[in-house]
Amino acid sequence: MTVEREAGPAGRSFSSSLRLKGTGTWVYISGKMGTDESGALVAGGLRGQAKAALDQVVASVANAGGKPEHVLKLTAYLTSLDEYDIYNEVRGEVFGSALPASTAVGVADLILDGAVIEIDGVAFVPDGA
Repeated sequence: MTVEREAGPAGRSFSSSLRLKGTGTWVYISGKMGTDESGALVAGGLRGQAKAALDQVVASVANAGGKPEHVLKLTAYLTSLDEYDIYNEVRGEVFGSALPASTAVGVADLILDGAVIEIDGVAFVPDGA
């Protein structure tokens, strides 16, 4: 598999676009929230919830045999876009230089009381990964 990443804006932890060539398995990840294994929200506000949600996205990809760098696209739904820079930082820590394309959307509320972020994604796990 070959992934070509076009750099995103300076200071932001996402790629502007990705081009993929190869054979493998597409993984579509439903919205993940900042919860622990019991379903309870984690502590730490947006930072803690974003890390927990991204860890769940990465775990879904790992269950398909993939790695964080196989995540191609994320959409984050935040209840406060004023805290976007916190999410940006956490996303950068999780993905390093293999930055996915990404969109952030401000929303009034999420389905789980107290949740401040929900993240869904798309990944591609190449054959033999």
